[in-house]
Amino acid sequence: MALPPRKPSTRFDDVVDYLGTRICSGRLQPGDVVATEHVEAATAVSRSVVREAVRVLAALGLLESRRRIGAVVLPRTSWNLFSPRVIRWCLDSGMHPGLVGSLLDVRHAIEPTAAALAAEHGSPDTVVALVEAAGSLWGCSAADDIDGFLAADARFHGLLLEGSGNPLFRQLAGFIAEALRGQTRQQLQTADLEQVHVQLHVDLARAIQQHDAVAAEALARRIVADARSSLTSHSL
Repeated sequence: MALPPRKPSTRFDDVVDYLGTRICSGRLQPGDVVATEHVEAATAVSRSVVREAVRVLAALGLLESRRRIGAVVLPRTSWNLFSPRVIRWCLDSGMHPGLVGSLLDVRHAIEPTAAALAAEHGSPDTVVALVEAAGSLWGCSAADDIDGFLAADARFHGLLLEGSGNPLFRQLAGFIAEALRGQTRQQLQTADLEQVHVQLHVDLARAIQQHDAVAAEALARRIVADARSSLTSHSL
């Protein structure tokens, strides 16, 4: 299953992904020391690039630099699971089966409220963009265009958070987008291409356009419930 293209990566990004993937997949365990020379040899980059990558991973809670020891892998309880990168590494590794359910719990807690706020306070431009994204979802679903569907889905849910007017919700847009992509990677939301599910997005955009906060909240809740039902069906 193809995925939407990402921004071209740099050698620095490659090193960050290399280490992040190894940690989140369990190939590097808590307490393991990341040897700079080994990373240099494996990724063919300079020591300064490796050190900068370690600093990024330390900021995400995956590593901790300790004097006379080096960069030490931290337990999962220290990881920043709201980072889109960390979520991607975890989901790609397949080592965290309960994470998808936890992501749905977060969406259930946030998206209905965001939808109600968007219906009450969403700017005209954001509402128009939301309606357009819903239309793109419909078109991609009808054409069985997975790449386009994933891009439109991420845009729709990002606009939903943006339209809420809540700056904290807006900052979760990347996290939600990566969660949506990750669930599809694991083929847990293939039912999202069904017209019934897509229609819920169209109805939600219309409710927001009509400033119907009650309907918008209920529809957002149904969308997450539908995703959870798809997850349950897939795991049976």
